[in-house]
Amino acid sequence: EVALSGSGLLQLQHAVQACRDPALRGPGWSLLAAMAFDGGMRDQARQWAAQSLDETPPGHPGRARSLQIAGHIAWTSQRDRTRVQHLIEEAEPLARAAGDDAVLASLLGLRAYALHVSVGDTAGARALFEQVEPLRQRAGNRHALHNAWYHQANIALQAGDLQRAVDGFERVCRAARADDDAFQLSMAADAWGNALIQRRDWTGALARYVDAAESAWQASDLYNWCYALWNVPSALVRLHQPGPAQRLMVFAATFWQRRYGELTAADRRHMARIDRLVRSLAGRASAQAWAAAAADLGPADAMREFRQAAAQATTEATAQATAPRKAG
Repeated sequence: EVALSGSGLLQLQHAVQACRDPALRGPGWSLLAAMAFDGGMRDQARQWAAQSLDETPPGHPGRARSLQIAGHIAWTSQRDRTRVQHLIEEAEPLARAAGDDAVLASLLGLRAYALHVSVGDTAGARALFEQVEPLRQRAGNRHALHNAWYHQANIALQAGDLQRAVDGFERVCRAARADDDAFQLSMAADAWGNALIQRRDWTGALARYVDAAESAWQASDLYNWCYALWNVPSALVRLHQPGPAQRLMVFAATFWQRRYGELTAADRRHMARIDRLVRSLAGRASAQAWAAAAADLGPADAMREFRQAAAQATTEATAQATAPRKAG
């Protein structure tokens, strides 16, 4: 999968529109929907996903992929659990009948998050991902197999098994670096940072968020880049960088809502928690001013702020760790 520029996406759209075979045109809209969503074109992605379902004939082998992509968009952008369940229930029999291991694996993963993790059933999610790994192995796609490892580690994180999660994310990062897979490296490094936050390892988490943001930025992967900027304030505020923490938190929330989807109740609780920490360090007036300043940030500005804050926090943490201790 290769990200297309805006002009490339437009050319692909014209090619799909010109196609006279509905059995090809429907899956074409689905491919466009996936690319548009990854590029932050949420509303266009929803439209193309709906168009794909309208035009892909019932029972057609390509319909399972169209349903899976529509489900991914519905879950990520709206957390629409009921719609996702209906899409999965139509898609799974089609994927199994067609012997499409790749689509079936994606559907099982979507089911794990939308129908199990969302209600706290990490055991059910883990059981589904145990089915995903052999499907990925059989499909022969190494990158997809690494993605299955990532999700197994992420389910461990959701279940509170921090050591298993950290070991899993480290394994994925090592494999992604070897394969020059920036997308997977960013995902795994970011989640590894989240696991280290739970261990209160602020500097370790910051280093992982830097890996996540830098790899995503260099690959023009704004989707995973936004995750890193959303999560890094948890480390920055504990490393005495309240201004950047507040600005990056508000920027990431705004960027996500404009391009990808809605904030969940858990997201809003997370924002409130960071805001309270910022206020405890710098006061209400500064916290409000920093939040307002985030409105003026563009992606390049936010990345510059991220780099400067990470460098400052790392320097100060290193100096504190190596400073001679007074004799007691």
